[in-house]
Amino acid sequence: MEPELALLLHTYSVVFATPINLPPRRSHDHSIPLLERSQPVKVKPYRYPHSQKEEIEKLVSGSGIAMDANKLEVVQNWVEPMKLKQLRGFLGLTSYYRRFVQSYATIAAPLIDLLKKDSFRWSQAIAQAFQQLKIAVTSALVLAIPNFNEIFVL
Repeated sequence: MEPELALLLHTYSVVFATPINLPPRRSHDHSIPLLERSQPVKVKPYRYPHSQKEEIEKLVSGSGIAMDANKLEVVQNWVEPMKLKQLRGFLGLTSYYRRFVQSYATIAAPLIDLLKKDSFRWSQAIAQAFQQLKIAVTSALVLAIPNFNEIFVL
């Protein structure tokens, strides 16, 4: 080794010293005790279990992202709600798929207005909005997968 380099290393040896006592000792342990004969969970959050693989492949295909067929059938067979709880259930299901429906808020506005306190009065216009929302949710089947070769316009 060059004498100049050896002198620098010796002069600044504190900088290059091997750290000791890392990590520092703590007064308490952050571990989670496991039940006897159990193994720690090693599932990564970004991975799906093998049992869900087939379900995900149904929803994501080469042509785009499709809605779940079972939920589409439920929406198609939904009867006109007679109670506020039934309307909330319908709007909850359809609002989950709002990204598939263009102008969802405009179509669902009359139904959402029924959720206000003491305003649940079913009428012909609301029945029409209900049917229109059912058609809109069940006919918009696929979201296109982005084409990264084209320019994105917002």
